[in-house]
Amino acid sequence: MSIVDHHGEVEYPFSQKTVFKAIMEAAPNINGLSLDSADEISGRITFKAGVSLASWGENIPVQLIKVAPARTQMKIMSTPKTGVMFGGAMDFGKNQQNIDKIINAVSAVLANYPSEAEPEQKVDVVEQLTKLKQLVDQGVLTEEEFAEQKKKILEGTSQISAAMSVPKETTPEEENPIRIEGSGEGNSSNYAMIALVVFIIVFLLLMLASCNGPLGNSAEIEKKYQDSLAAVRKELKEAKSKIQLLSFPADKRLLHITELFNAQEYDKAKKEIAELKNLFPYASENAECSKMLEQISTLEAAKKAEEERIKALGFKALGTEQNVTIGENKIAFSNLKIGPKYTHDVYPTYSGSEWREHTADKGSSFISYNMDITSTSKDPNIPTIAFYSVDGARLVHQITFWVNFARWSDYGCYLGNEPDLKNDFSKVNTVKFRVGAQLEDSYFKKPYVVVLKKSNTLSRHYERFENPPVSYIGEAGYPASLTIDNFNSGQYVAIRLANF
Repeated sequence: MSIVDHHGEVEYPFSQKTVFKAIMEAAPNINGLSLDSADEISGRITFKAGVSLASWGENIPVQLIKVAPARTQMKIMSTPKTGVMFGGAMDFGKNQQNIDKIINAVSAVLANYPSEAEPEQKVDVVEQLTKLKQLVDQGVLTEEEFAEQKKKILEGTSQISAAMSVPKETTPEEENPIRIEGSGEGNSSNYAMIALVVFIIVFLLLMLASCNGPLGNSAEIEKKYQDSLAAVRKELKEAKSKIQLLSFPADKRLLHITELFNAQEYDKAKKEIAELKNLFPYASENAECSKMLEQISTLEAAKKAEEERIKALGFKALGTEQNVTIGENKIAFSNLKIGPKYTHDVYPTYSGSEWREHTADKGSSFISYNMDITSTSKDPNIPTIAFYSVDGARLVHQITFWVNFARWSDYGCYLGNEPDLKNDFSKVNTVKFRVGAQLEDSYFKKPYVVVLKKSNTLSRHYERFENPPVSYIGEAGYPASLTIDNFNSGQYVAIRLANF
């Protein structure tokens, strides 16, 4: 029993069944308390109170004791959820207030019940004294209590003490042994109680030493009670460890493991699962953990197989994509051309069309694409692509593609005399571009990869006296070399694979 427990008791002129019914009727209206359990046969009811500014929370067991057919005693004990070493002693009277709440609420309900006449009892005096003496022999009554009851009987009292009709009451701890199981609800207070009891035992041992003679120094006490103190300290350490353990119970651990699984942090998830199974071997959460382990094993096996396949095939295993999303932009590549000319900035004239054109040097060719960009932004940055040749297990950067507009509405727009709304993301969703690069013909005869870095690096630039006045410029940031791992990370995409 804790030194910070609070008690209350009252006797009602009603049967145990009636009082139990009154408690059930009153329970929903008791402010700040909730009904946790109720058993009419044993007469045991449990209330719970949460943490508040005035209390650390309470477990409040109520026991009904049949005194006579129409008389019932109600005993209430309020136990803090934390021990005295953890702040349970500072309840500011809240625990006793909760006991009074229960008594007042039940009394108010019973006040509206019809009275239950108690039948007269004629009990043989010798039989009563014999029963009392048996209870003394069993240790239920003390000699002083026996003497008091004997006096009442001899004076003609018709009632036998409530203690006579009730066997020794078991404590909540005896009825509910401590178990580390499931989410651990309620166990923390049990272990806090153990820690308090251990503390009291140590204190009593020290007091006992002082009673047997001079207290002496701590070394003498340590030596004299070495075995007892060691056992007590061990229990105290275990109790504190279990209190700490139950602050992170199995259900909370499973939630954390699920978060790690969803984040694909499989190694951390497996470590947490192993710890949960070790600490809570009988928890229901272990079944879900086992399923999760199977999923992790399947995913890891598939990932390893894919890595082995890519490793065996090299860059041949890379897939190609012509439609890629980068942030707010959707990019579509089409109309691949390899030849001596690269054209862009086409605009209509009276005689047909004109355009800007580049002619490749001798022994070289242009590689070019149409690049259509659809964006939700009014002024987005855009990407470009690069040409890489294959050198064993790595790709070597050769050149980054130019970016030009594919068309203009007319020559005046091209000159900047008037705006071209079709080349302005603030006016339209999709703008058409041409991208191109010149390389020696030898590069087109060997394995190569056209690569897109998933980053919007070029920004819109306006210069009134340039033709055209609008362009996209910037540092694309393509590295000198790439490996398969760069593609596996999702940072780069292959637009074209050739000559493998």
